[in-house]
Amino acid sequence: MTTMKLPFLHRFVGRTPRNDQIRTLSAWDTIDVEIPESHFAGFDLGANIGPGARTFSKDGEHWAYFDDGRLGASKPKQSLSDIDLGSLRWLMQEIGPSLFFDEGPMRVSPSETLSKTPPSRLIEHSQRERNADRISRYASENLSHVSGHLMVRVHEPSIVLNAWNRPKDKKCYLQLHAPRLAPMHSSWHNYGLHFSLDELDDALALGSSLVAPDKDCDELMVMMSKEQRDLLEAFEPSTEDMISRSLQAIALVFTNSHLRSLSAAPANHPLVAMSSLSLKPSCQMTEDDYARLLEAMKALKSKLDPAERLLLRLAEERWHDRPVNVSHLVMQPGLVRGA
Repeated sequence: MTTMKLPFLHRFVGRTPRNDQIRTLSAWDTIDVEIPESHFAGFDLGANIGPGARTFSKDGEHWAYFDDGRLGASKPKQSLSDIDLGSLRWLMQEIGPSLFFDEGPMRVSPSETLSKTPPSRLIEHSQRERNADRISRYASENLSHVSGHLMVRVHEPSIVLNAWNRPKDKKCYLQLHAPRLAPMHSSWHNYGLHFSLDELDDALALGSSLVAPDKDCDELMVMMSKEQRDLLEAFEPSTEDMISRSLQAIALVFTNSHLRSLSAAPANHPLVAMSSLSLKPSCQMTEDDYARLLEAMKALKSKLDPAERLLLRLAEERWHDRPVNVSHLVMQPGLVRGA
């Protein structure tokens, strides 16, 4: 085992040196965690996702090097001991810093987040130790010291088709994006419809079918060079449900677009359900959760712009047309929350 220092976010009730008002706040802190050591020889190729970028596979799961503040380097240059806390804080943001709260994933206001934990005399109640225990368990299962470098277990790579409106000319544009890796249990997937690497042709065909003078959009922009598209290759069968991933990815951005409304929304408002379910780890989502998420998005249809309504329609169509038998799609192991 290797010991490394990991930043994390925790919740507490207390005060700050500059404000005596007792309230609920979040603060960054650090903890020493133990992560397993592995040899690179124990990994196979997982997927090529672009020039100099790939994942590796172990027991059918994708892992990626964390190097120079990003995931997916094919040949890492930065040793584990050289990774600074700023880069690791970015990684924890990608994982989802609220993932380990007693309350479960939630939106954390920057104005209520401190850069470091106040002195203990200012804290009335704290989740710090429970959060730290969950972080330690997460690190032992999803981080690894591999031949001198840091590897992170990640979700299966996916390509993304999204849509947006430009208010100036009132046109709709489609964009096909390269894979962006997300750490395991993260809900921060790129906005849009997700497709496995093997479904590149399907994504291109769908985008092309939507572009015409009498169709939904005016232009399809492929945000990958031909070289990058030709490099995309999966060496493991697809095991994650891209249709449900799309629902959460779209809902997350819809919620972010209506945050002002969320702050004043009653408990039964669709935005509240959308906010909660869009942040929930996919391994903890049920069929009913996805159905509720879809209904919550549809309830806000009148507030969406044409491109957002298009994505919602396409996501709903894919959801209803999905295969009944999805036994080949493996649910990833979830986190076990402590008391």
